[in-house]
Amino acid sequence: MVVPSPAPLPNPPKEALRAAMGAERRAYAVSLDHDTRVELEARLAELLDPLLFASTTVAAYFPMKDELSPLPALARARAMGKEAALPCFADRDSRMTFRAG
Repeated sequence: MVVPSPAPLPNPPKEALRAAMGAERRAYAVSLDHDTRVELEARLAELLDPLLFASTTVAAYFPMKDELSPLPALARARAMGKEAALPCFADRDSRMTFRAG
């Protein structure tokens, strides 16, 4: 006897997935107390050490309200003598470029 395969589940639109994942990330970030957030940001900086040592320029971003900050990692890179680069936009619709920061 042959058993038919189940019908594939419909794929949600990419925008819906992106929105759902963003909401989950924001909910997680908001749930973190200050000390946990600081600890996670410091741990991220430590984990990036091998990449920082191997780099000459390190790019980062300024975090939005609920994002974990990459700035401790950027400070660590600068302490190692690495060049820092931050995103820059000439206007709202322009391409992102990086400038020394």
